[in-house]
Amino acid sequence: MVVLQTFGSVDAQRKLPAPRQYVAIGAVWGILFLLADTGLGRLAARLSLLMLLTASVLGPFGKRFVGIATAIAQQFAIKPDQATSPTSAATVTGNVPQRI
Repeated sequence: MVVLQTFGSVDAQRKLPAPRQYVAIGAVWGILFLLADTGLGRLAARLSLLMLLTASVLGPFGKRFVGIATAIAQQFAIKPDQATSPTSAATVTGNVPQRI
């Protein structure tokens, strides 16, 4: 969780985020550790995975990840004029299958 927060919060000048951004992460994981110590280990493990997945999509890391994925999709997008269909290739070459 700390790695995801750090990667998503680094700004353009390559400065690390303020330490106060990690207080909430420490508090939540402390609560999860207390849950695990009281015998609710399976619940704490499931909640920790849910938090990691949620943070990777909705947090600052998620914004960067979605931005990178969007840039890749725009870079390698197939434009409509480049797309070919099987019927157009058959009519251009004249190789139309005949029925017997």
